[in-house]
Amino acid sequence: MASPSAKDLHEKYSVECMNNAYLGGVACGILVTAGLFLFQRKTRPVKGFNNTAYFLTSAAFGALSGYLLTDAKIIECKKTLKQKIDTERRHRRSD
Repeated sequence: MASPSAKDLHEKYSVECMNNAYLGGVACGILVTAGLFLFQRKTRPVKGFNNTAYFLTSAAFGALSGYLLTDAKIIECKKTLKQKIDTERRHRRSD
């Protein structure tokens, strides 16, 4: 069986890294939303806020934190992939 080419390995790494980034962002968003919602309900209540308002503010912060985490991880994936490709090119030139 032939070994996979470098391009196939880079593509596989890229897809795997992107999947991990999105999964981490979604998990972070859910945890922040749930944690903040429960925290807001247990602490001193704010006049005029009902459960819907608590959930909406929690969901907004959860979505924002999930987005920021996903964006940072995707940037890191692209940076790492570029470094791997550059290292491989240098290695090929030296041979």
